[in-house]
Amino acid sequence: MFKKKFSFLFVMVFLMLALLSGCSLIKEPKTKDVKNALVSLGYLPDESKEDKREGYSYSITINEAKVSSGKNRADVRATLVERFGYVKYTQTFTMNFNLKNNKETWVFDDKSLTVVSEKAELTKKITQKEASKLVRNHIFTVEGKTIYADEIRSVKPGEEWTTDNEKLTSAVRYEVHAEQGKFSTDFVADMEFTYVIDKANYTGQWKVTQDIVDESSIEHKYATLYDINIDTQALAFYIKTQRVPLYFMGASYTSGDDDVKIQNVTVDQVEPEERVEIEIPTRFDFVVGNALSISVSSMIKFHFTKKWEPYYVYDLEITDVQGNWTGTWTGNMNEGRESVNIDFESFFNGGEPMATVEVDSVDPDKGRYSWKAKLVEYKPLKDNYMRLDFYEWIKMPANKDEYGYCNFSGSVKDGIWSSEFDWQDFRLKKAN
Repeated sequence: MFKKKFSFLFVMVFLMLALLSGCSLIKEPKTKDVKNALVSLGYLPDESKEDKREGYSYSITINEAKVSSGKNRADVRATLVERFGYVKYTQTFTMNFNLKNNKETWVFDDKSLTVVSEKAELTKKITQKEASKLVRNHIFTVEGKTIYADEIRSVKPGEEWTTDNEKLTSAVRYEVHAEQGKFSTDFVADMEFTYVIDKANYTGQWKVTQDIVDESSIEHKYATLYDINIDTQALAFYIKTQRVPLYFMGASYTSGDDDVKIQNVTVDQVEPEERVEIEIPTRFDFVVGNALSISVSSMIKFHFTKKWEPYYVYDLEITDVQGNWTGTWTGNMNEGRESVNIDFESFFNGGEPMATVEVDSVDPDKGRYSWKAKLVEYKPLKDNYMRLDFYEWIKMPANKDEYGYCNFSGSVKDGIWSSEFDWQDFRLKKAN
């Protein structure tokens, strides 16, 4: 009988322990439950519905989880740490979960979440490149005047940077050089940059939140752009667009003609002397086709707004010419009875190009005679047409005929300069 009672008592104790152990099998909410809760309220991105965000990561830590005595409710304290952009963003929450009817799954009470604490801190500093870009794009006020971003020419940071990780700020002293019109302004400014978080998009950006200009550092000078430093290639393009007229040896040209190029532009050094309008002596070449180069001197007016810009070309004067006529032409005329040698001078005398004409005739009444001549027409765009007129005698013919000279006019074709008239039969070729 005693044995039966003992057996019954043992069975009852075993059943009680089994029931107690069965209750202890209900475990508190896990990290997965907390994550689902935070996703449902938008504190975390739903990775099942959208791509992973570049540079974004997070971790969840359950600090404390208490299951109620009734085993149907749990109070959880958890910390979410997110890393994105330049920051680590930490939030601590409390939340409640209820056990489902099957006693196996915790369900989040979406009205129970409370943010206990949150903070952000920098994980890396602003780079010098990022900071300088912000300074270059900043608008400063110096002595009551506004300096806009497009007027800032250079910025230079100091060596000592101050960073407050908790305030998300970084500060440094910058040297700034700006130019407004013909004046420049140099100054030093204490710059503070703040990383502004865009939590909705899990990113952020640096912004200037403070600029304190050191009034004692302000220095005004003439702007670099006010210095006269003419871009001669740009000036050649300007002259081309202005269709500057030039008349030379029977032909009219403009700088804007398709067959004309403007080359070899040079300018004199001129001091601006606080003016906004100046005249600069300028030289350049009119190059017509590939057969004629006319060197000219001129004056060009420039006006200063934000830089020196040309606006008028005038007082053109020819200083030198080079053309395909240059050299020595030899041949004959008068049905071969006279050999001809024409030697063009290699320099420009301020008028028409000059030449020496020598004729050797088989007629003893003429013999060898010579004269000075000048090139009065040259049209490279019309078959290199040339007209050479008598200027003065060097040596008259043996018969002393003062009208025994001749003029030469005609085009050059296939290297042969021949007469344009039937009654004159000269044919000349340039010597190599």
